[in-house]
Amino acid sequence: MEVKLLPPPGGPDDITDVQLLTPCLVEVGARCHGAEGFWMSVCDEGYAPHPNQERLSLDAYVNTPAFDRACFPGPPPRVASGKIKYLIIDTAGALRNEGGPCHAEALEEIMSLASYRAHEIFVIPGAIVGPTIDCFSWGGCVKLCNADDAVCDADYARVEELCHNGLWAWYES
Repeated sequence: MEVKLLPPPGGPDDITDVQLLTPCLVEVGARCHGAEGFWMSVCDEGYAPHPNQERLSLDAYVNTPAFDRACFPGPPPRVASGKIKYLIIDTAGALRNEGGPCHAEALEEIMSLASYRAHEIFVIPGAIVGPTIDCFSWGGCVKLCNADDAVCDADYARVEELCHNGLWAWYES
């Protein structure tokens, strides 16, 4: 990641003091926030009130005092256990079109878990999918966070179990 000051729209003579102080964050293919920042709220909850990695990265360039305060004397204490559970597909086939690619009961169960914070389903209704082999073939992901590590771990295990038995709604001819 790099912070650059870009020329103003009107050219170099059109620079104002505000533009000189306004950074432009440029990604270089190694995003510290990853997955469009899906994990950030889990990190924020788990390490509150300390800044997350994205905030620290920006502060390292534009707010050195804030960066120094956040990084000394070391990592902040964790106040909650946070996990991102990627939804694995272990079967090849066609997902149901009507009603969506997930069984409503299974998705409702996930959403009722004590650690549940949010989810995103990547596969679309009616899609023909193969088993998950990499980060491009997950079926979706779920945010989990809880002050009790055991509860978060149990919820994670339950989501994993549902991935293999009950979450995905397959088209049956």
